[in-house]
Amino acid sequence: MIRFTVSGQPVCKQSFRIGKRNYRDPNVTRWEQLVAQHAMLAMVGREPFRDGVKVTLHFRLADRRRRDLDNLSKGTLDAGNGILWEDDMQIQELHIYRERGEPGVTVEVEPC
Repeated sequence: MIRFTVSGQPVCKQSFRIGKRNYRDPNVTRWEQLVAQHAMLAMVGREPFRDGVKVTLHFRLADRRRRDLDNLSKGTLDAGNGILWEDDMQIQELHIYRERGEPGVTVEVEPC
């Protein structure tokens, strides 16, 4: 199993389309880069999982603002593409938890 924790305020990722161009929130980009850096350190030179995986995300949020869990998880899961797994389509089982606390996320990945 691979397990790592990323400190910082998790960012929701939503799809926005403005005219013919897609809008990319820079906060989402920074969050994905931060998660990707931690994922690379956790993998310690290992190849991405090639088969199905089970992923557990433990989000900690400092406030009670409303956030959809699916939007909260999108950027974190996308950050694992090519690092933890080849593509997030390999995720066969997904558990997402949200609680109050010091902002961050703990990511656990294991083969199915």
